[in-house]
Amino acid sequence: MDAKEERMEILALELLQDARDSLVLSLRFLDRALHRCRWTPVSEEALGTNTMDVYFQPRYLLKKFKEERNEPARDLLHMVLHCILAHPFTADGKNKRHWDLACDMVVEDIILQLQLGMCRTYRDGKEKEVLEQWKKRDLKGMAENIYHHLEETSLEEEETRNLETLFFRDHHDYWKESKGFGRMDEWKQLSQQVKTDLETYSKALASRSDGLIQNLRQVHRDRINYEAFLRKFAVLHEEMKINDDEFDYVFYTYGMELYGNMPLVEPLEYAEETRIRDFVIALDTSGSCSGELIQSFLEKTYSILQNTGSFFQKVNIYIVMSDNKVQQVTHITSTEEFNAYLKDLQIIGLGGTDFRPVFEYVDQLVETGALENLKGLIYFTDGYGRFPGKKPDYDTAFVFLEEEEGPQVPSWAIKITLGEQELKR
Repeated sequence: MDAKEERMEILALELLQDARDSLVLSLRFLDRALHRCRWTPVSEEALGTNTMDVYFQPRYLLKKFKEERNEPARDLLHMVLHCILAHPFTADGKNKRHWDLACDMVVEDIILQLQLGMCRTYRDGKEKEVLEQWKKRDLKGMAENIYHHLEETSLEEEETRNLETLFFRDHHDYWKESKGFGRMDEWKQLSQQVKTDLETYSKALASRSDGLIQNLRQVHRDRINYEAFLRKFAVLHEEMKINDDEFDYVFYTYGMELYGNMPLVEPLEYAEETRIRDFVIALDTSGSCSGELIQSFLEKTYSILQNTGSFFQKVNIYIVMSDNKVQQVTHITSTEEFNAYLKDLQIIGLGGTDFRPVFEYVDQLVETGALENLKGLIYFTDGYGRFPGKKPDYDTAFVFLEEEEGPQVPSWAIKITLGEQELKR
């Protein structure tokens, strides 16, 4: 490295350190997060992070600073927000181009809301204008929502490129290096600390950090894999089929060779399998829960059951519609009946919300023997209601929409959150 390059590297490091110090003074809740990454110079014209290093080319960074003095602080804050919102860790399986753009748009929206003088740039006005247009589409400022909108909407190539140019600040190719280093847990802890500080000690920033808080709540919302959860409702039951696990091929083959066509051991005709047989799906049909969402929830549930082979040949499923009282009960005993139900679905209710009538009705089904082997009840709702005063004799899960905070459920119940976009795919 010659003297000129060495001098540029020293100046670039000073710019990054000054930017970090200025951000810490204004955003104390980001102190630990801002100090997490180390500075690592690179030869290519780039700026980005792998969640452990901030890679920068000194010449490139100095050029950006010369064009606009606030660029280093803006870029650094942009990268750190990506990390605390887990954007690099949740990119797998996604269309990289659309995920990169969605993450950049969300992070820039958060920075604009924070209204930091040290981070203002000439692009702010145009960014605000574009983001306001996107907010009219009710995307609620989450990267997942914007990503799915980009996936489902065929934007013109020129419009996509314009958005990428407007919101670009860091190179996301480094994100792939975040895998396998065990950093996600560390950033999740840092992210939780940021969330706690914002909700307690930094309340003065509440009016300017709503977007950040909402994104942090999404990151830290307990997630339960819905497909895995449905398997918990499975019960052991004997289905007529060959049981390969208990079949002895040695004796079978020996008999065929010795006698020509007479095996010594016949295959067992029965095998015990774990599939869903008896359970209840309760649907909140109060005024706040839309028919479209209920339809999507039922279709997703049915799709999971079908794709995982969870149905017995005969099932015993009760679908209960209820608002502040039980409005309709449908008894499903086969896949054909489930298909017919979905095809002709009509929502009945639209009153207030009270969860207790459903539990009272299900208890009666158990007492009368209509549900002999009930594993559990799934209650889909997007609102608040009155819960039973005591734990039922079966597992219970309340499924809420991810965008809604939802009430605290009783200690005996499981709370599941599903995003509206997740319901529709």
